[in-house]
Amino acid sequence: MTTLLRASIIRAPAWIPGRVVEPGVRRIQPPRAVTMSKRLILSILLLTALCATVLFSAVTGSIRPQQGADLSVVPEYERGLEHVLLSIESRGRHLDAYEGLLRRLPGRTCVSVLVPEARLERVRSRFRSFAPRCRVEWIPFSEEPLKEDARAYLLFPEKRKLVDTGPVEDMQRFQGSAWAQDLFETAVDGRGNPVLLIPEVHKWFVCPDGNAPGEVMSDNRFLKALRSSGFVLRRAPLTFRGGNLLVDRFQGRRVAFCGGDVLRLTETVWRATRDEAFSAAEAEETLKMLLGVDEVVVIGGERPQPEHLFHLDQAVTFLGNGLVAVTRIVHKHGTPPRKRPEVSEVQGFLVELRGVLRDRGYRIVDMETSPRDLLGHRYAVNGIAFTEPGTTDRTFLMPVYASPGEDPASDQRVERNRAALERHGYRVVLVPTTADRNNGGLHCLAHVIE
Repeated sequence: MTTLLRASIIRAPAWIPGRVVEPGVRRIQPPRAVTMSKRLILSILLLTALCATVLFSAVTGSIRPQQGADLSVVPEYERGLEHVLLSIESRGRHLDAYEGLLRRLPGRTCVSVLVPEARLERVRSRFRSFAPRCRVEWIPFSEEPLKEDARAYLLFPEKRKLVDTGPVEDMQRFQGSAWAQDLFETAVDGRGNPVLLIPEVHKWFVCPDGNAPGEVMSDNRFLKALRSSGFVLRRAPLTFRGGNLLVDRFQGRRVAFCGGDVLRLTETVWRATRDEAFSAAEAEETLKMLLGVDEVVVIGGERPQPEHLFHLDQAVTFLGNGLVAVTRIVHKHGTPPRKRPEVSEVQGFLVELRGVLRDRGYRIVDMETSPRDLLGHRYAVNGIAFTEPGTTDRTFLMPVYASPGEDPASDQRVERNRAALERHGYRVVLVPTTADRNNGGLHCLAHVIE
C-alpha cells in the first residue's frame, strides 16, 4: 500500500457480458471505432445480471448453469468471524503483522491462507510459532515465470490512461498481495453460500514478454487457486478494492458506500481495454446490481481520494443500527494543526463523508487519530466488527500500532477510542499489528468471508 501500490495495472479483461472466462494472456487493442453505444452496453449488463443464466464457479473458463442467481452483500458487522482469508505477498515479508490477529481469533474461526508455493513452509513455520487457537488451512499458488524484460502497466487514480513502466527489475512484487481485504468483495447467493466477486484487476497488469508489450495478464490471476478449497468466484466488469466498498443495512435499505476511485479506475480500464467509455453512472448501476444493494453512495467522486486516506476502511467502520465510527483528526493538547497539505486533503474528505452520513441520519462515533498517525497510515477504524454467532453481541477487533508505553498520548487515544465503542455496546479487543509498516491496517490484512 505504498504510493506505487496504489496503482492498478491493466490486462485486456476476459469479461464478456453474460459470462466470465479464464483471464489468460490478452492483447490491449489499439483504438478503433466504437461499435456499441454505452447505453447498449449497460442494458446488456443489467439484462445479463437479471437473467443470470450462467455462473463461473471458479476462475477456470468453464461455464455451468447458475443455481440461485441473485447475490447480496451481508454487512461485515453481521458476519460471525467463522471464516477468514489471509493473503501473503510473493516475497513473503511482513509476517509479524499477522501475529496479533492470529493469537486473538476465536477457536471456531477457520483461516484460509493464500500463499506462494515457494514460501509455504517458511510461512507455515512462522504462523505455527504464533500458537493460534483458530484452524488454519493453506492454499498455495504457483507464480507465473516472467522474462527479464517483463514490464507492467500502471493505472493511477489521478491519470486517465495507462503508464508503461518499461522493464522492471523486481517483477516478483507484481505477483501476489498482502491485502486480502482488497482482493475481492464477498457476497452470498440465494442459499446463503459465499460468492467472491473478483475485480478485473487488483493493482496492475503484467506484460510477461517485453517483445509483445500489448499482451498482458491481470495481477489477480493467482486467485484461481482458491477453487481448490471450494470457493466460488465470479469476475466483475469493474475495478475496485474491497476496502473501498462498504455495505450497510439501515432504515430497511441496503446501501453500498463507494470511494470515488472505484468509478475513476473502472472508467480508465474500460477506455484502455475496450475502446469504450463506461461512465460513472453506468459503473454505479453495475455496482448496485452486482452487490444486490438498493443504493450506491459515492464519497469523494470529484477528485482522486487522498494519498493518506485512499480507501474508505481508513475513514469509516459501520457498526449497525445507524451507528458508524469515523476517523477524527486530533491535535496534541489542543494546539492548532500545522499547515500540511496531506492532512488538509484528508480533512476535506472526512468533512464530506461526515456530511453525507449525518444527512442520512447516522450517529457518528469519533475515532481519534493524530496527524502523525495519519501520515503513517495508522487508523483506529481499520479494524474488524463482527457478531458473535447465535447472539446479538458485537465485537470490534481494534488495531493498536504502537507497543504500550512507547507513546503515552497514543495510549490515551486508544483508551478513548475503546471507551467510545464500549459506550455503544461493543466489546473491544485490542489487536497489536505492524501492518502500518506496509501502509495498511488490520482490516486490510483480513477478509471475513462468513
